Amino acid sequence: MGQPLKGVIGVDEVGRGSLVGPVVAAAVCLPHTLCATEHDWLLAIDDSKASHLNRAKRLRLKDAIQAHGLWGLGQASVEEIAHLNIVNASLLAGRRALAALAQQFDCDLTHYLTLMDGRHRIPQHNAPQLSQIKGDAHSAAIAAASIVAKAERDAMIDTAALQYPGYGWEQNAGYPTPAHQKAIAQLGVTPMHRHSYKTVQAACQAEAVQQTLS
Repeated sequence: MGQPLKGVIGVDEVGRGSLVGPVVAAAVCLPHTLCATEHDWLLAIDDSKASHLNRAKRLRLKDAIQAHGLWGLGQASVEEIAHLNIVNASLLAGRRALAALAQQFDCDLTHYLTLMDGRHRIPQHNAPQLSQIKGDAHSAAIAAASIVAKAERDAMIDTAALQYPGYGWEQNAGYPTPAHQKAIAQLGVTPMHRHSYKTVQAACQAEAVQQTLS
């Protein structure tokens, strides 16, 4: 018989629906030895997109998760999203997050069960693996990965917002809000925008029409 698994690594990604920047994934393993009576932050772990989880709470949870758990981060660039499509780019980011965890903590991933949020599994991942739709509602490891990934991506987009002001990324995180789409039509697209997305292409066309009429 094979050796028993050492734990579960949850993998989740954020930024699929955003119009800008990379898709970011995190891989997190919470040790079995953690006890909620000693670490009350464990009770607060939930999906990173939950309405009650504001940015300050998310950052505190991220710090606690990274202080007590095993974790890794990965991303796929705007160019990779255009080349691979967003689904495959998200899986690539997840694979990179797992590789980062393994390298940072000297882990043999074959001794862990990888639990991927959603319906897809990570290709070329030679370790036990399952996928679970809405996994962040059922797995603390996936929920923790969601928190770490979103906190990381929010920080990246905040930095980009300083470089490209006027699009409101510090509020909308690059998602297609009416204000963001209007800003694209008025200011044009940036190198951070995902030009392969139809929403960005439509905004570019609207900008071109306005220039023609002006």
